[in-house]
Amino acid sequence: MAKRKTRPPVEWKNAFYRTADGEAPALAWLMSLPKPRREQLLAWAEAVRRWPEGPYAFPPGLMWQPMHDEAAGCFELRDEHDKKRYRLFCVIDRKATENGLTHPVVCYLDGATKAIDAALPKATYVRLGTLRREYLTVSPRRILERLP
Repeated sequence: MAKRKTRPPVEWKNAFYRTADGEAPALAWLMSLPKPRREQLLAWAEAVRRWPEGPYAFPPGLMWQPMHDEAAGCFELRDEHDKKRYRLFCVIDRKATENGLTHPVVCYLDGATKAIDAALPKATYVRLGTLRREYLTVSPRRILERLP
């Protein structure tokens, strides 16, 4: 009986989107957070990146959600403390290797902090959708791979 060839699992990387003017909104937002909040979100980011079936298959739950409407195609990591919700937004780029990168990436676009019972302004979702489209239309992709 012939053995089936199995492909090694694809290694994903975490990255931050870098805008045309060189800013990395998600990284700037993360660095503005208290260290414990930043560390927790980065730990969730690492869990998503390492998910065996790939980050696109990470199960939705309280800390990982697909986004809708103006931000469709994005995901968010969530963390809650002291009546605040910290939200780190990303896009999953399976085609990164076709666009100048060495690995597929979970690319973090931006972040936002809000009170638990408050809604983010619609402009936040519009901006996130714009960042996603900008990221996906540029080849080679503009990223920073350094995590804090």
